[in-house]
Amino acid sequence: MDGTSSTKKPGHLSRWVRRVQIISKEPNRKSWPRIGLEMSSRTVRKDLKKSGYMTLRLYRTDADRLQDYIPEAKWRAFLDNICAPGVARILDDKLAFQNHMEAAGFKLPQLYGTFRQGKFEVYADGKHFNFSSEQASAALSQLRSVSNGTIFAKMISGSCGIGAFRVSDVMNAEELLAALGSGDFLFQANVIQHPEVAAFHPQSLNTLRLSTVLDSFGKAHVFAGFFRIGCGGNEVDNAHAGGYLNVLDTVTGALQD
Repeated sequence: MDGTSSTKKPGHLSRWVRRVQIISKEPNRKSWPRIGLEMSSRTVRKDLKKSGYMTLRLYRTDADRLQDYIPEAKWRAFLDNICAPGVARILDDKLAFQNHMEAAGFKLPQLYGTFRQGKFEVYADGKHFNFSSEQASAALSQLRSVSNGTIFAKMISGSCGIGAFRVSDVMNAEELLAALGSGDFLFQANVIQHPEVAAFHPQSLNTLRLSTVLDSFGKAHVFAGFFRIGCGGNEVDNAHAGGYLNVLDTVTGALQD
């Protein structure tokens, strides 16, 4: 059996299961029939994809007029136009971002390997080990060997925490392939956060995000900041996944009450 084709169906099902789990945790969600209609029907909004529907959290009752929202593709095109040349690609590609930032001397979670086009590549002792989908069990063993079992998987071109998951100690090769589906992923070290930050929601890595803008003189300015907290047992802190945002005062450094 072809390894790549056999994983597409479980991966597609896994994405739907994750969507249902996320939507179920929204207390002010629309009815399930309406959500299903809005996500599946092109007559509601032809240029709005399912991923955009989830990113904008349009399943909420206060998202009444879908026409008032900018589709993800148009928003990304706008961001690409205002970003400095070459920056957009690095921000959209987590593997390129990892390589770029490490080359610049920044410390990031250790990269253990990738899963691209249905093939595993694991990094160990300065060497690269390649495995096919049919060798997923061997690839998983190699990943656990170099990582001591602390692995977090992210979609290389994904955003909003979509598709991200922790590779648990009990996950087997078949479950890993089902979670990866037909996407491209990277495997990083699972970061251990400070106990006081973990106290808000220990299942996710709760983070402080700063938004910056580069002026015409090449100087960077912080114009917004957010403390992001996971919720409901989710493994990511993204608002898309039901997480909370607490606004940071960029002058005083204090969070809002």
